[in-house]
Amino acid sequence: IKTAYLNASEDIFLHQPEGFEKTTRSGEILYCYLQKSLYGLKQSGLNWNHTLSDYLVELGFKKSAAARCLFLRTRNEILDYVIVWVDHMDEDWVDHLGMKIELITQRIRLNQQTYVETLLRRFGMEECKRVATPLAEK
Repeated sequence: IKTAYLNASEDIFLHQPEGFEKTTRSGEILYCYLQKSLYGLKQSGLNWNHTLSDYLVELGFKKSAAARCLFLRTRNEILDYVIVWVDHMDEDWVDHLGMKIELITQRIRLNQQTYVETLLRRFGMEECKRVATPLAEK
């Protein structure tokens, strides 16, 4: 979503820029009030996440207890998943949370090979033998 951060609806207060400080008559320092988030602010991503989360909840999605970036909804016995990740995707693929995300023409492929290899190293199982996992037939 282009300009996503600018669509966040959280109020933001900033210190005044150096050299442009204004005070009240009693000398109290004033702050800048922004009505929209800006790129480059630490809280901009969080503000956008709150705005998007509220919207997804309005659409009937529920936040996953396991992952704050995952939203789930069931309609007509069909389970919808939405994974939220805000970043600039300038590359053809992204490795996030141990999940390789490949953007292929009109498809998204998810692969957790890096994550699995990290777990195998952590538990000293790099040399274990691979075994195919059978899938249920439809």
